[in-house]
Amino acid sequence: MARIPAGGSFTSDPITLTIPANAPEKLTLRVRIDKLYYHQGRPDQTVMAGLYLNRAVTIADTAYYGDITSISPAAAMAGETVTISGRALGWMGAQVIIFFPIFSYRNEL
Repeated sequence: MARIPAGGSFTSDPITLTIPANAPEKLTLRVRIDKLYYHQGRPDQTVMAGLYLNRAVTIADTAYYGDITSISPAAAMAGETVTISGRALGWMGAQVIIFFPIFSYRNEL
């Protein structure tokens, strides 16, 4: 549970997802907030349906993994562009793989 004041924002801690070895190559990632409450536990409590986002993803067995190095801006409103950038790190020893841009993702909310 997270209590977010009016006009505030919330960023969760990172979440580790375990993907079974026999999972198909193409998956749908779904993030869901079950319910939104106003004045939870009070006589005037209001409950709203939560939010969710579905994203088609493709998994691959690689010699490296991506490390997110920046997200800009830290907070955004609908219609603003969010940029997520990162780098490639090798599984063996987590060495940086230079000259290998892992991703730069831009999405308008």
